[in-house]
Amino acid sequence: MKARLIFLIRYFAFWLCAFIMARFVFLLYQHNQSFSLTFTTWLATFWHGLKLDLSTAGYFTLLPALVITLTTFSNYKPAYVLLKVYTFLMIVVFLLITLVDLEAYKYWGTRLDSAPLRFLSKPKETLASSSAITIIVYTAAFIGLTWLMIRLYTKTVASSLKDSKPARWTGLLLFAFITGLLILPIRGGLGVSPINTGSVYFSKTAFANHAAINVIWNFGHSLAEGKESENQYVFSNRDDYDAALRKLYQYQPDPARMLKTRRPNIVLIIMESFSAKLIEPLGGTTGVTPRFNTLCKEGLLFSNIYSTDSRTDKGLATVISGYPVLEAIPILRYPEKTQHLPFV
Repeated sequence: MKARLIFLIRYFAFWLCAFIMARFVFLLYQHNQSFSLTFTTWLATFWHGLKLDLSTAGYFTLLPALVITLTTFSNYKPAYVLLKVYTFLMIVVFLLITLVDLEAYKYWGTRLDSAPLRFLSKPKETLASSSAITIIVYTAAFIGLTWLMIRLYTKTVASSLKDSKPARWTGLLLFAFITGLLILPIRGGLGVSPINTGSVYFSKTAFANHAAINVIWNFGHSLAEGKESENQYVFSNRDDYDAALRKLYQYQPDPARMLKTRRPNIVLIIMESFSAKLIEPLGGTTGVTPRFNTLCKEGLLFSNIYSTDSRTDKGLATVISGYPVLEAIPILRYPEKTQHLPFV
């Protein structure tokens, strides 16, 4: 049982170290931008990026933990063979995404997601911007790093399994518990909201935030969310759309004014789950919101207004950015897009 426990700890640490090294290589490769950052900011990218690194390591360790649990009463060979094949596949996926991201970031300015998958049917166009020498170097790096990582895994991680013997019921319970415990790093803790790409953002410099992102997590998240799906919101032809848009933006020389001050100091207070059913001037229950009722009498109350959506992550984008709600794509889940939106 001890040997299998050591294996799981080493397996998790193996991938965590791989992700940290990948970030270091990313910073070196993007030296045109990273060398302008302070040493403290460099360290901060690793510290804040640790959240997604732990989450990704948790995902990668989930299947091995399950295999160890299911093979508790057998010898080491079934788990050893299965996990060697699985780890080889994960190493290939890890290196492919990491290496492609290094080059793609120079052109796109965002970490790699599922968008390139749309161009796999046209490999000639996909590789058009890459020189022959770049492709050769990357191929050599991929082969060399694959060999190195498999060797490291075999010598430092998988070797601990060879010392394992069939465990008892206590081992089964322990490994089942560990498998369930992986949900903590995967979700980023016990909070209501799970971890997301924006969880690692810490700087006003976009590149520093991008460097903190775990590209494997980012790629997998974009695949799971399906954010590169077709536009589902085309309801009219282009000419009708352009005509309607011109009417919307017609200049009004004398707009209606509601405030006496030309440049007022406006404080925007956003309250979650604050229902109109509680507000007496809107037909709600009497006496529940006496202070708010006073504000309704003293100020302007908009009584003919509709919610953009029923969820916070969609409504907030509308309130602070004026961004319309798209049912399948809550924009706040994609920091690489929200950083380009205007905000009040």
